[in-house]
Amino acid sequence: MVMLIGAVVLISTWLVLTFVVPVGLGIVHILLALGVVMFIRWWALSNEPPPGGRTS
Repeated sequence: MVMLIGAVVLISTWLVLTFVVPVGLGIVHILLALGVVMFIRWWALSNEPPPGGRTS
């Protein structure tokens, strides 16, 4: 759950810094990259294995 909240915060911050208060720094896009990576990681880890399926 913490990873999902972190991803939402990072993506929201990126949206604000890019469109609402244009900062003009390319480094701001790292927030987008980190937010998307955290969201994908949360999504991938939140899926439970199928019943009787193999777990690693």
